[in-house]
Amino acid sequence: MARVVGEREIPLGSVLYQQGLAQFRANLADLLARYREAGVPVYIRTLVSNERDQPPFLSGLAEETDAASWQRAYGTAQAALEKGDLDEALRAADRVVALDAGSADAHFLLGRVLDARGEYRAARVEYLAAKDRDLLRFRAPEAMNGIIREQAETYGAIVVETQRAFLRASPQHIIGDELILEHLHPNARGYFLLADAFYDALAVTGLGGSWKGAATSDAEEQRRSSITAVDRIAGEDRIALLEANWPFQRDASEVVFPEIVPRTRIERIAYRMAKRKTSWTEAMQKALGYYRAADDYEEAARIALNLAETYPLAAAQRAEAGQLLAALGRYREAETHLALAPRLAPHNRSVAAALGELRGHSEQACGSEDCE
Repeated sequence: MARVVGEREIPLGSVLYQQGLAQFRANLADLLARYREAGVPVYIRTLVSNERDQPPFLSGLAEETDAASWQRAYGTAQAALEKGDLDEALRAADRVVALDAGSADAHFLLGRVLDARGEYRAARVEYLAAKDRDLLRFRAPEAMNGIIREQAETYGAIVVETQRAFLRASPQHIIGDELILEHLHPNARGYFLLADAFYDALAVTGLGGSWKGAATSDAEEQRRSSITAVDRIAGEDRIALLEANWPFQRDASEVVFPEIVPRTRIERIAYRMAKRKTSWTEAMQKALGYYRAADDYEEAARIALNLAETYPLAAAQRAEAGQLLAALGRYREAETHLALAPRLAPHNRSVAAALGELRGHSEQACGSEDCE
């Protein structure tokens, strides 16, 4: 992250800040105008970031601020919050903001105090104020969501309100670690919400025809998610590495590798993949063998499907996915994959035999077109 950042300090309302917003508005307008001219429908989502659980990366004080007084008030508020004296914490936090309303740290502290007091709506206002005043612009200011909505209306694009979807799914309607991995990347549940918001927008507007009967339950869709345990754990390991270093650690001067102790076979496979000591394909193959041996066909099928989609011309991958899906009773999906395998490997008798066995078993088990 240190390598990609250009300007580390961009104050709210500064010339550079305004230039950034103007550039974003102009670029977005140019794109949306071109799509409209070409008759291409556009669905554009609002931006989401961690409001409650990501402190400002970089905060500062105005030159005219009495830094000593500010530090004393800040320390008092923090100490009172830690002791649970919320009345004193609120008085001191209000003073911190009054001493320098441009300080991101001041607003974040006030947000934490209000949060602890159960004043959630007011707390979110302060969390957003802290994010907007964060000098290091790794999270987009709220003004950018305003620009997205404004330009979408101008050029006839459909706004997918993912921010509102995240707020509805968050405790007390404040977005935090429940849906975001670090400062802005959604976790598995968060990405499901993103996809679901787009799905709903596409269905409501009827893009591509009628969507009647297409919907399935959220629980069913999440059960069939393509995210494997190995991918999820490896992602968590990479996030731990990220958060051990700058800018999550303000004083970090060199790269730190956090201590991670894998305890299970799957955690060891994921850790090696996170450290790039093994490839994704090799990790998936090892995990597939483990889950097969453990008779965990649900996770084994998830991995096999990922491999089949990654290597669509590999008959063995298609056959593996088909056989595991059949073991789960998902016969229609199984036949889709097994039917492809003989075309990819026409002389493979075992693949042809597996397809024939599946069709016979499917007809016997289902007896109708209602079989899954």
